[in-house]
Amino acid sequence: MSLRELIQKKTAVVTTLAVILILVGILSTVYQFFRSSGPTGPLQTVWYSTDDGATWFADAANNMPFERDGKPGYQAYVMDDGLDKPFVAYLERCSPMVEKELKALRGPDGVVPQEKRDAYSRLASMGRQVKRPGQPGSEWAAEFTDAAIRVKSVSARPGSSGVLTIVNP
Repeated sequence: MSLRELIQKKTAVVTTLAVILILVGILSTVYQFFRSSGPTGPLQTVWYSTDDGATWFADAANNMPFERDGKPGYQAYVMDDGLDKPFVAYLERCSPMVEKELKALRGPDGVVPQEKRDAYSRLASMGRQVKRPGQPGSEWAAEFTDAAIRVKSVSARPGSSGVLTIVNP
């Protein structure tokens, strides 16, 4: 019996196999498209700055709001464009009102109890504000506003390769 005759006799089996192969191909393509090439899971440490982005240091990711040496610490998003050294693209903080509520959710030791972590995360994400560093008098822009989008639209510095990469701690 030739292959052609076998295909004609077993059309249901052949059709089923063809559909399975097509589905496997589609699922493989979708998986490759959505698969992250970066680190898996949330970052354990992030950059912070207490001097409006002039310098930065790594600390625990769930540390906002906090003070260091009597100064407020803001999350710093550090980028590299291939010039002499990386730079802080923008700073992020919680609004003062949300900051008070976040402090209230922390335990006496400063750690957020397990049963309050979801509420803490939701509250922290709702009250985020951003601003450009090195501009002490500039206003903080509420997350998801046009002003915040402009702050987060970072360009490579003149004379660089034009390619920006995020610098993780």
